[in-house]
Amino acid sequence: MATQSIDIVNNPANPANPTTEQLLALPAGGTVELYGDKPGTALQVRVTGLKREAEHAGQFLIEGFVRLPGEAEEARVESSFYNAATGRGTLHVEARFAERYQALSDAIADVTYVPRPR
Repeated sequence: MATQSIDIVNNPANPANPTTEQLLALPAGGTVELYGDKPGTALQVRVTGLKREAEHAGQFLIEGFVRLPGEAEEARVESSFYNAATGRGTLHVEARFAERYQALSDAIADVTYVPRPR
């Protein structure tokens, strides 16, 4: 399976990515939303494996499945890192899924201009 990376970042336009406490409280097979760099590009991650890295505060190794909001098809997430202290990380997913996510992300404008009456 060919994989690609999707960056998880903190964008003030999105809700906050999960904290350490939220991840540790997550039941086996529980789902979290992780956000990329554009507003509204939530990834729904069903976590099947979560390992806390001792040497870095808030850093986790995540495995599981990911899907786009409103879709049922899932893609495998393998050996992905997420730092709950910074809200940043990298998901390693199937290349086909990453391409679909990128297309969705590219369709969202970086800045929305609203015309104002003069």
